[in-house]
Amino acid sequence: MNILVISAEYPPFSVGGIALHTHEVNKSLAKEGNVIWTLTFHGDRNVDSINTTVEDGINVIRIPRPSSTITESYEDKFLNQNEQMKIGIHYLMDHIFCNFNMVVLHGYFLGICGMYACEKMSIPFVYHAHTLLSDAQLHDNVKILETERELYSKATYVIAVSEFLKTEILKRYSIDTRRIKVITKGVELKKYDKYVNKTNDTYFKILYTGRISREKGFETLLNAISLSIKKHKNILVFAVGLFSDEVYRKEIIVMIRDKGLQKNIVFLGFKEDDKVIREYKSSNISVVPSFAETFGKVAIESMAARVPVIVSNVGGLGPIVKDGATGLKFKCGDEEDLSNKINLLYEYPCLCKKLADNAYMEVVKKYQWKDIFKLTLDIYQKVCEV
Repeated sequence: MNILVISAEYPPFSVGGIALHTHEVNKSLAKEGNVIWTLTFHGDRNVDSINTTVEDGINVIRIPRPSSTITESYEDKFLNQNEQMKIGIHYLMDHIFCNFNMVVLHGYFLGICGMYACEKMSIPFVYHAHTLLSDAQLHDNVKILETERELYSKATYVIAVSEFLKTEILKRYSIDTRRIKVITKGVELKKYDKYVNKTNDTYFKILYTGRISREKGFETLLNAISLSIKKHKNILVFAVGLFSDEVYRKEIIVMIRDKGLQKNIVFLGFKEDDKVIREYKSSNISVVPSFAETFGKVAIESMAARVPVIVSNVGGLGPIVKDGATGLKFKCGDEEDLSNKINLLYEYPCLCKKLADNAYMEVVKKYQWKDIFKLTLDIYQKVCEV
């Protein structure tokens, strides 16, 4: 198959989980002998040229990221990025002579551009739905809402990352249920198994992984830690990921200072996949305090690393963890409940081991990448056969 993949994020530029998932699918497709071209943006806003590279057997075209301002609305950013990515579509059609069978679009953020490419090339597309606009976003993002509706109407197949997301899609949009398939994200266990779990005896390490933002519940975690350190002073939080924006970063720095947590929080920034796994393997526990998640990749990464995980009981995240068996759940936004769960795992290492062992076996049964990819490949092949 000759496949054009379009994604606003792609390694090394990664804000959320879309970039890594897109890369994982691409690598597996290339290993199967498929020809993959990926259109994405440069991570560095200072790069003003179109570059083409071959990475892991994948052809990657990166185009300049459009300029933006701190006052730019979410919808304006959406429209500007779609307009800019059309440059990439025309570059591809003018310079890359490939008879594409289909387009694979990851996320709605380049939805206009993805459908534009399909119309220009007269080919079908698969839409990977990673998330939906939240109810709170609907009023101010009419164009994005229209794009979402059109994506669900025109895609040959929609792949939703969880049953929860599928249910939410069907509540909002009219779509033939035969065209929407649930395929979760997965992990390659061999990447995790090559490292030994080894924690530091001098402190209790809590790992937070992912975008550092309000909706991801980072403030809830800080409030919980400020309670837990009254009892266990050697707790340290290691945060892997980038801040959602500079304004929020400054708010968090002030919050940390006001709560006297300067010695308890370590920001590690963005890390490559292998280095993130090493952070998991040196952690006592992992915490996922999100207010909203359509799936919860961090939870299964923690489980694959044999690290006990505490998650908020929301959306597609809650069903991944069986409370008291493969991890612990806390009431979303309740820092006291989260603090109690952290203290419980701090005080009972035997419970940590039980949860970690059970969670690992859950990943073996449900979330191995080789099984996830096979389901994805089957969908792509069906589209090409139409």
